[in-house]
Amino acid sequence: MKLLIGQPKFEVGVNQLRKDLEQFFEQTLDLVIYPEGYFDSEAALKEARLLAKEYSISIVSSVRKNGKDIAIAINSNGELVYFREKTAADNQSCLRMPLVFSLEERIIGYLLCMEILKGIRDFPKIPNIDIIVHPIGVGMFSEEQLNEWVTEAKKIAIKNKCFIIGTSHADGSYKNCGYSIPIAYCFDQNGDEIFLQTNRAISKIVEITC
Repeated sequence: MKLLIGQPKFEVGVNQLRKDLEQFFEQTLDLVIYPEGYFDSEAALKEARLLAKEYSISIVSSVRKNGKDIAIAINSNGELVYFREKTAADNQSCLRMPLVFSLEERIIGYLLCMEILKGIRDFPKIPNIDIIVHPIGVGMFSEEQLNEWVTEAKKIAIKNKCFIIGTSHADGSYKNCGYSIPIAYCFDQNGDEIFLQTNRAISKIVEITC
């Protein structure tokens, strides 16, 4: 399975997604993973659906709608096959369902940004899941947060015996604090690092067997 893991800057429209698809078109990609909130509007999401169909590629990211983050997945026909509102951040709120969906004959799990912290508690153990995707809004606000999220991601990969892949935007910061560590990662079913990219926000091709 060949994946494009994007780390764009926030923008209006989908210019960076289009450039990535043009640049890596000959790689015969299976899936594109972009950060939380990359699609800033329904119009941007519509553009992305057209690109997915044009390039015959599936795309996972999220869209901002009425001030809320919505997890989305688009198949290679440009169809919206997954649409779920983000879980509330408080400890009492359980992860919103559904957390798993089928995409191009693969079983995909989805954790949106801070939902990673509820994954061990709430994410169901599902046989034969292929990967869990983890779109992240902005980079980590501290080394401590970076270590915490990486540790949780590894635990979830081990628990579910599958790959987990996450990526954040190249810019922006948590609550506009002015400090951010952009991150992209991939860990295998044993929690071993395939790659961990921090402070180097470039799109990356990863090939995995699952």
